[in-house]
Amino acid sequence: MPNRKYFLLTGDSLSIDELRYPGSGEWRNPDLVWPDDHAWFIGTDVDFWSLYVGGSLKMIQEIESQFGGSCRRVNFSDKLVVEN
Repeated sequence: MPNRKYFLLTGDSLSIDELRYPGSGEWRNPDLVWPDDHAWFIGTDVDFWSLYVGGSLKMIQEIESQFGGSCRRVNFSDKLVVEN
């Protein structure tokens, strides 16, 4: 099993784009983001060009209104689409 490091981060959710590798200015893309209250969840994978967001219906509708056709709803049973 690879040696993984986990970090507990605090702050505003919009500051996630400010994450940097320690000792470097290079942006750090988190794989999983889940706040303490578990109100929403973000998951991604380095091998896919997708970002998965889970949350309340109101939150999902807000994301859809902001990003339109670049997002779509999926179910747990849906398979990941391999992109070129």
